[in-house]
Parts: sequence; structure tokens; C-alpha cells
Amino acid sequence: MSGRGKPFTKGNALGRGRPSIPLELKSVKNLTDDTYRKVFSRLVELPLDELEARIEDKKLPALEHILATAIHSAIVSGDIVKLNNPFDRVLGKVSDKVEVTMPKPTIIQRRDGTQVVLGAEMPEKEDDK
Repeated sequence: MSGRGKPFTKGNALGRGRPSIPLELKSVKNLTDDTYRKVFSRLVELPLDELEARIEDKKLPALEHILATAIHSAIVSGDIVKLNNPFDRVLGKVSDKVEVTMPKPTIIQRRDGTQVVLGAEMPEKEDDK
């Protein structure tokens, strides 16, 4: 210990401790990806009329209501992009990969002995260096 200031005690950040989690958020903290996947998977398989009935059900858990509303909104508006976030969470984000390949250079030799290189990178200009 350096001798400066007061020593910290375990579980006591700056003398105030960690704030307690509100009761409303404790159940959200325990929400697992598996639970989310199960709810989302079940809802995307429902016919539109059953999805609408779920949205109207006031006893529906909040997670189901949020996902059902998002799915319904995307279907009705025809904007499937709205479902990117829920699908990304269930399936994982699709990575965008771009592969750039340069063709092997083709060298053409002229009668005078000079060569023309085709399909290779452009040589740097002396001005760029």
C-alpha cells in the first residue's frame, strides 16, 4: 500500500458500495440468450392472425409482446430490415467479407525487347514517394 488516501475494502467502491439492482430489472438480468431464441423462434412461426391476437393479449410477458410487435410491424410494413436486430441476436451477425484478388500479370514482350505488363498493380509514381 502506498500510504496515500484510505484503503479500499472489498465490495465498497468509494465508500458507497455497488448500487442495488431494481426489482424490475432483476428478471431481465437473468434473461438468457436461450430464452430469447425460444420466444423469437416460436413467434416467427405464427400465422399473422395469431400474432395479432398475441399482441392484444394483456397477460403476455413483455419480451413476447415486444418481439411480437416488432415482427408484426415488419410484416405489415413490408420492411423486413426491421427484423435485423432480433435475427442477428438469434442467428448471429452475418459478416461481410470482401475478397479482392489481383490476376497474375501477363507479360508481353515486344520485338524490340521491351515488356508490357498487363493485369498487375500500377507502379507508384516518383511524385507519390
